[in-house]
This record gives sequence, C-alpha cells and structure tokens, in this order.
Amino acid sequence: MNRTLPIAFLICLGLPAAAQAETPWSVFVKSGLAGDWAISCRSEPSPANNWITYYEAEGGKVHRKLNRGAGTGHLNLTIDQAMILPNGDVRAWMRNDDPAWGEQNGTVAIVVVRVADGHERSMQSASPEGEQFIKDGIFTGNGQPSPTFEKCSH
Repeated sequence: MNRTLPIAFLICLGLPAAAQAETPWSVFVKSGLAGDWAISCRSEPSPANNWITYYEAEGGKVHRKLNRGAGTGHLNLTIDQAMILPNGDVRAWMRNDDPAWGEQNGTVAIVVVRVADGHERSMQSASPEGEQFIKDGIFTGNGQPSPTFEKCSH
C-alpha cells in the first residue's frame, strides 16, 4: 500500500493559508474593492468626477475601467497581482493596459489602496524601481491629496 499520497495530503492540509496564493480578483472581493467607485456616485462621470469600475478578468486578474466622462476616453489597466496587507490596505500591481495611455501603456505601478467606511483612496504609488508618485496619500508631483472615492451601489 502506498502511504505517500495520504502523507502528502496531510502535509498540504497543514500549510498556512498565506501559502495558498489568492487571485487578484479574490483579494478585491474580500477587501470590498470589487465594483463601482466614484468621487460622487450622485453625479455623472466627468473629468472632475471620475468613476472607477473594478471587474474580474481572465485568470482571476482584475481590470479597472476609468470613466472620465463623455468624449474623454478611458484609461484602463490590469491588476496582475494583489494582496491584503496586515493593516487591511490592499497592495496591487497595476499595469496600464489601454492604447489611450500612449507611451505610458504597459507601465507598472505598485499601489497601496486604503478601503474604509465605504471609501477608497490611494495612499502609496511607486514604480517597481522605487520612484514615488503618491506618498502618504499625497501626489509627489504637485503636493495635492489623492482623491477619495465612494462605493456606488446600483
């Protein structure tokens, strides 16, 4: 009788949950990020009132559609990896994935998003090489706070 299979099965049962990789989509669902977000859900999308939709893509990845209003075009991206940090924030590897990005198409940013009380906000954003775009919720280029989005229900 071969006892290898039952022993291997028991060893797998003892592995911690963190060792079993989650898909980006499962992270977005668990953290509450899946779905629609807007600066104001009561107003139509516009350059001053962006709408973001996170939805499931092939292979458990996440796509993000950014709606900036009629005639502005979207700036879509793909989230290739995501994890929930110990403080509940979500770290995501976001890749520009839309010809509308122009020369920046394919660029990756590692973003930390805080989700709390029906709102989400980017707290950190940096290139894989370490160039910071957002630090502590503030855009490094202009000193302005990153926008806060509210969860929209339809």
